[in-house]
Amino acid sequence: MLFRSGKPDVAMQVIERMRDNGLAPTCSFLQSVFRLLCARKYYQEVMLIAEMVPLQVDPVITSCLTLAAGEIGQLDLCEDILSRGWKAEEKGKRGQESKEYLPLMRAYARRKDWVSAVRAVRELMEHGAAVENVLFNSVLASCGQDGNPDEMYALLTEMRKYDSKAVDIVSYNTLMKASAKHRDVSKCFSVLEIGRAS
Repeated sequence: MLFRSGKPDVAMQVIERMRDNGLAPTCSFLQSVFRLLCARKYYQEVMLIAEMVPLQVDPVITSCLTLAAGEIGQLDLCEDILSRGWKAEEKGKRGQESKEYLPLMRAYARRKDWVSAVRAVRELMEHGAAVENVLFNSVLASCGQDGNPDEMYALLTEMRKYDSKAVDIVSYNTLMKASAKHRDVSKCFSVLEIGRAS
Protein backbone atom coordinates (compact mmCIF):
# COMPACT_ATOMS: atom_id res chain seq x y z
CA MET A 1 0.00 0.00 0.00
CA LEU A 2 1.01 3.56 -0.64
CA PHE A 3 1.28 4.50 3.07
CA ARG A 4 3.43 1.68 4.42
CA SER A 5 6.49 3.90 4.33
CA GLY A 6 5.34 5.30 7.67
CA LYS A 7 4.75 8.78 6.28
CA PRO A 8 1.28 9.97 7.26
CA ASP A 9 1.63 13.06 5.08
CA VAL A 10 1.33 10.80 2.00
CA ALA A 11 -2.10 9.64 3.18
CA MET A 12 -3.11 13.24 3.82
CA GLN A 13 -1.97 14.34 0.35
CA VAL A 14 -3.88 11.53 -1.40
CA ILE A 15 -7.07 12.29 0.51
CA GLU A 16 -6.71 16.03 -0.11
CA ARG A 17 -6.31 15.41 -3.84
CA MET A 18 -9.35 13.14 -3.84
CA ARG A 19 -11.36 15.83 -2.08
CA ASP A 20 -10.10 18.57 -4.43
CA ASN A 21 -11.20 16.46 -7.41
CA GLY A 22 -14.65 15.82 -5.98
CA LEU A 23 -13.95 12.19 -5.09
CA ALA A 24 -15.02 10.69 -1.80
CA PRO A 25 -12.80 7.95 -0.39
CA THR A 26 -14.54 4.61 -0.05
CA CYS A 27 -15.27 3.13 3.33
CA SER A 28 -12.75 0.32 2.81
CA PHE A 29 -10.07 2.85 1.79
CA LEU A 30 -10.64 4.89 4.96
CA GLN A 31 -10.64 1.73 7.06
CA SER A 32 -7.21 0.81 5.69
CA VAL A 33 -5.80 4.30 6.19
CA PHE A 34 -7.19 4.65 9.73
CA ARG A 35 -5.99 1.19 10.77
CA LEU A 36 -2.49 1.88 9.52
CA LEU A 37 -2.29 5.32 11.12
CA CYS A 38 -3.61 4.01 14.46
CA ALA A 39 -1.18 1.08 14.38
CA ARG A 40 1.66 3.57 14.00
CA LYS A 41 0.16 5.89 16.65
CA TYR A 42 -0.52 8.78 14.25
CA TYR A 43 -3.64 9.77 16.15
CA GLN A 44 -3.59 13.47 15.22
CA GLU A 45 -3.54 12.55 11.54
CA VAL A 46 -6.56 10.27 11.98
CA MET A 47 -8.50 13.17 13.48
CA LEU A 48 -7.39 15.55 10.71
CA ILE A 49 -8.56 13.12 8.02
CA ALA A 50 -11.87 12.68 9.86
CA GLU A 51 -12.43 16.44 9.57
CA MET A 52 -11.63 16.41 5.84
CA VAL A 53 -14.02 13.74 4.58
CA PRO A 54 -17.61 12.66 5.25
CA LEU A 55 -17.60 9.55 7.44
CA GLN A 56 -20.02 6.65 7.57
CA VAL A 57 -21.12 4.73 10.66
CA ASP A 58 -18.74 1.81 10.38
CA PRO A 59 -17.31 -0.39 13.15
CA VAL A 60 -13.66 -0.06 12.03
CA ILE A 61 -13.82 3.69 11.48
CA THR A 62 -15.65 4.24 14.78
CA SER A 63 -13.11 2.12 16.62
CA CYS A 64 -10.16 3.99 15.09
CA LEU A 65 -11.73 7.39 15.78
CA THR A 66 -12.46 6.52 19.42
CA LEU A 67 -8.93 5.22 19.85
CA ALA A 68 -7.40 8.34 18.30
CA ALA A 69 -9.62 10.79 20.20
CA GLY A 70 -9.03 8.98 23.49
CA GLU A 71 -5.27 8.75 23.03
CA ILE A 72 -4.85 12.45 22.26
CA GLY A 73 -7.08 13.37 25.20
CA GLN A 74 -10.07 14.73 23.30
CA LEU A 75 -12.59 13.19 25.69
CA ASP A 76 -15.56 15.25 24.52
CA LEU A 77 -14.97 14.15 20.94
CA CYS A 78 -14.48 10.53 22.00
CA GLU A 79 -17.76 10.62 23.96
CA ASP A 80 -19.50 12.25 20.98
CA ILE A 81 -18.31 9.54 18.58
CA LEU A 82 -19.58 6.85 20.94
CA SER A 83 -22.94 8.57 21.44
CA ARG A 84 -23.37 8.82 17.66
CA GLY A 85 -23.00 5.05 17.58
CA TRP A 86 -25.94 4.73 19.99
CA LYS A 87 -28.04 7.09 17.90
CA ALA A 88 -27.26 4.98 14.83
CA GLU A 89 -28.43 1.90 16.73
CA GLU A 90 -31.73 3.62 17.49
CA LYS A 91 -32.17 4.17 13.73
CA GLY A 92 -31.64 0.47 13.08
CA LYS A 93 -27.94 0.58 12.22
CA ARG A 94 -25.06 -1.01 14.07
CA GLY A 95 -24.76 -0.29 17.81
CA GLN A 96 -21.80 0.05 20.12
CA GLU A 97 -19.66 -2.65 21.62
CA SER A 98 -18.13 -2.14 25.03
CA LYS A 99 -14.59 -2.67 23.71
CA GLU A 100 -14.95 0.58 21.78
CA TYR A 101 -15.07 2.29 25.18
CA LEU A 102 -11.59 1.10 26.20
CA PRO A 103 -9.71 4.14 24.80
CA LEU A 104 -12.16 6.41 26.61
CA MET A 105 -11.63 4.47 29.87
CA ARG A 106 -7.85 4.76 29.49
CA ALA A 107 -8.21 8.50 28.95
CA TYR A 108 -10.40 8.79 32.06
CA ALA A 109 -7.81 6.82 34.04
CA ARG A 110 -5.01 9.17 32.88
CA ARG A 111 -7.11 12.11 34.10
CA LYS A 112 -8.03 10.22 37.30
CA ASP A 113 -11.68 10.79 36.41
CA TRP A 114 -13.23 7.65 37.87
CA VAL A 115 -16.67 9.31 38.13
CA SER A 116 -16.91 9.60 34.32
CA ALA A 117 -15.65 6.03 33.88
CA VAL A 118 -18.40 4.71 36.17
CA ARG A 119 -20.98 6.85 34.35
CA ALA A 120 -19.88 5.41 30.99
CA VAL A 121 -20.23 1.81 32.23
CA ARG A 122 -23.69 2.56 33.55
CA GLU A 123 -24.55 4.09 30.16
CA LEU A 124 -23.50 0.85 28.48
CA MET A 125 -25.71 -1.08 30.86
CA GLU A 126 -28.65 1.24 30.18
CA HIS A 127 -28.28 0.51 26.45
CA GLY A 128 -28.18 -3.23 27.09
CA ALA A 129 -24.64 -3.68 25.75
CA ALA A 130 -22.56 -6.67 26.76
CA VAL A 131 -19.85 -5.32 29.05
CA GLU A 132 -16.57 -7.20 28.64
CA ASN A 133 -14.65 -7.98 31.80
CA VAL A 134 -11.51 -6.21 30.48
CA LEU A 135 -13.46 -2.96 30.26
CA PHE A 136 -15.19 -3.49 33.61
CA ASN A 137 -11.90 -4.26 35.35
CA SER A 138 -10.26 -1.18 33.83
CA VAL A 139 -13.05 0.95 35.31
CA LEU A 140 -12.66 -0.70 38.71
CA ALA A 141 -8.90 -0.12 38.54
CA SER A 142 -9.51 3.53 37.69
CA CYS A 143 -11.83 3.81 40.70
CA GLY A 144 -9.28 2.06 42.87
CA GLN A 145 -6.58 4.63 42.15
CA ASP A 146 -8.39 7.63 43.62
CA GLY A 147 -11.98 6.58 43.96
CA ASN A 148 -14.29 5.41 46.62
CA PRO A 149 -14.38 1.68 47.52
CA ASP A 150 -18.08 2.06 48.37
CA GLU A 151 -18.79 3.22 44.80
CA MET A 152 -16.69 0.33 43.47
CA TYR A 153 -18.63 -2.11 45.63
CA ALA A 154 -21.95 -0.68 44.38
CA LEU A 155 -20.80 -0.94 40.76
CA LEU A 156 -19.59 -4.52 41.25
CA THR A 157 -22.95 -5.44 42.81
CA GLU A 158 -24.81 -3.84 39.88
CA MET A 159 -22.61 -5.64 37.36
CA ARG A 160 -23.08 -9.02 39.06
CA LYS A 161 -26.85 -8.58 38.60
CA TYR A 162 -26.50 -7.22 35.05
CA ASP A 163 -23.94 -9.70 33.68
CA SER A 164 -22.04 -11.93 36.06
CA LYS A 165 -19.58 -12.89 33.26
CA ALA A 166 -18.12 -9.37 33.37
CA VAL A 167 -17.04 -9.93 36.98
CA ASP A 168 -14.03 -12.18 37.55
CA ILE A 169 -11.27 -12.79 40.08
CA VAL A 170 -9.48 -9.63 38.93
CA SER A 171 -12.61 -7.60 39.76
CA TYR A 172 -12.74 -8.93 43.31
CA ASN A 173 -8.99 -8.52 43.77
CA THR A 174 -9.13 -4.90 42.57
CA LEU A 175 -11.91 -4.07 45.00
CA MET A 176 -10.11 -5.81 47.88
CA LYS A 177 -6.94 -3.87 47.08
CA ALA A 178 -8.82 -0.54 47.06
CA SER A 179 -10.56 -1.42 50.34
CA ALA A 180 -7.22 -2.29 51.94
CA LYS A 181 -5.74 0.98 50.66
CA HIS A 182 -8.57 2.81 52.45
CA ARG A 183 -8.01 0.64 55.56
CA ASP A 184 -11.46 -0.92 55.33
CA VAL A 185 -10.64 -4.45 56.50
CA SER A 186 -14.27 -5.50 56.95
CA LYS A 187 -15.02 -4.64 53.30
CA CYS A 188 -11.95 -6.69 52.22
CA PHE A 189 -13.36 -9.75 53.95
CA SER A 190 -16.85 -9.07 52.65
CA VAL A 191 -15.56 -8.93 49.05
CA LEU A 192 -13.51 -12.08 49.64
CA GLU A 193 -16.62 -13.95 50.78
CA ILE A 194 -18.66 -12.75 47.79
CA GLY A 195 -15.84 -13.78 45.45
CA ARG A 196 -15.61 -17.22 47.01
CA ALA A 197 -19.37 -17.70 46.71
CA SER A 198 -19.37 -16.79 42.98
